[in-house]
Amino acid sequence: MKTLSATLAFFALLAWGTACQAGVMGYAADDGDGAVTCTGTWLAPGLGGEDDGTMLIQGQQWGPVGHIGKQDLDETARFEVNEDPTVKLHTIIDNDTAFAWTAYHVNIYMTQPFGISSVSINYGDTSENGWWGSATVTPAQQVGDEYVGQMDFSGGDPLQIGDSLDFSYKLTFTGSVHYCQEMIPIPEPSMIALAISGLVGLLVVRRKFAR
Repeated sequence: MKTLSATLAFFALLAWGTACQAGVMGYAADDGDGAVTCTGTWLAPGLGGEDDGTMLIQGQQWGPVGHIGKQDLDETARFEVNEDPTVKLHTIIDNDTAFAWTAYHVNIYMTQPFGISSVSINYGDTSENGWWGSATVTPAQQVGDEYVGQMDFSGGDPLQIGDSLDFSYKLTFTGSVHYCQEMIPIPEPSMIALAISGLVGLLVVRRKFAR
């Protein structure tokens, strides 16, 4: 009887420990400046699907620099865990800026050291307009009180206005953490030249009126 009781207690403790280890929760939100509008859905681990442990972010990018969470790493984006997890951030973002994208730069900010792995542009849903999936990763480095890692995506044909970019990567860290995903599309060189020429034209007109 004692042996049975001890066995039941052991399995109860094991089940409790397993449940605790699976206790990962994720939160994501844009920073409210209007550059990115999005929703974040946390697909919790332990459900048996291939997307277990994924934060799925879907939204639109209106401005040249947008953020999921804030660079001061407040409560708007975080993972709460009681283990050393690897989680996946999967972002599907529509190009609603005023220019086509030839590349895309992502900065990741965290409150502790982290690793970046399994970086990809996903062709299954979107990113099919000539984006061949080149990605360059800069490992996280400490900058002041936080840690910053970088990714650069590039493609073939520019990603046109109204098209979607679908990319993902995995983050490995220790314990609960606040994070920020900074998203910076790179415009076509012709669009940059057009913007500069327009600015020069405005300055010329302003000078004429000043005279």
